[in-house]
Amino acid sequence: MSVDPHESVRWTRLLEAGEHPRGCRLPALVHDLLPERLDEWVVVERERYRQIRLHALEALCRRLTELRDHASAIEAGLSAVSADPLRETAQRVLIEAHIAEGNLSEAVRQYRAYARLLRLELRVEPTAPLTALLPDAARTHRVGAAAHRA
Repeated sequence: MSVDPHESVRWTRLLEAGEHPRGCRLPALVHDLLPERLDEWVVVERERYRQIRLHALEALCRRLTELRDHASAIEAGLSAVSADPLRETAQRVLIEAHIAEGNLSEAVRQYRAYARLLRLELRVEPTAPLTALLPDAARTHRVGAAAHRA
């Protein structure tokens, strides 16, 4: 598989502008660029490309959600979350796609899994704006978690 970073950047810009070029194949946004190289300049470029890729996947998820192509939106959101599980913006677009599809239980499950991961890895809670996406009952994840630990 070949990865054209210029094509990926072009796609990202189109998606961020709210466009979704029909009939065009999505570039290989799910793979790292130059993963085996360790030269300093490659590390910087790899991180730059990683950020571009994540922004593109998030923009694609948002755009597909707007177009009501929920299955594809969720797939793009899952790819973004898979690439960086601690990235809140990736989690947000995926949760919003689940809500738009009408699957509140999936949105709550994703939110709770993310909250557990944040507590485990960073010892923090999800931000208030992310938590506000869900109904009050889903926000009380700490009460349920405390009951299970007791």
